[in-house]
Amino acid sequence: DVIFEEPPLHIAMEEKDNEAFKMVRRLCKRSPETYDHGCLWYWVALQSLTAEQVGMGPRRGTLTPISADQQRKILCLYHDPVDEASDAAKGLVSELGLPVEPLILEELLQ
Repeated sequence: DVIFEEPPLHIAMEEKDNEAFKMVRRLCKRSPETYDHGCLWYWVALQSLTAEQVGMGPRRGTLTPISADQQRKILCLYHDPVDEASDAAKGLVSELGLPVEPLILEELLQ
């Protein structure tokens, strides 16, 4: 008997033809000491931004924003408190030209 069923909160996967994904992959390969998570971790965090946080989108390629409610639920999942953005989060925001605060991306990486 099924007592409770819930769909996934969010699904993101590699997009090998997406220029934004290619940029993330290049950054990870070029600076593994800065980008110490797997490339997919950074991509999922970027794909967990809202439309407001994505703004006009990355300089190249695309990001598919999620709703503010989805993001709020993701951020409710347990993680250690974050009070400073990593160089990786700052670099991704800068390289992709996104209007989001790097600290939000850092929290989504947790």
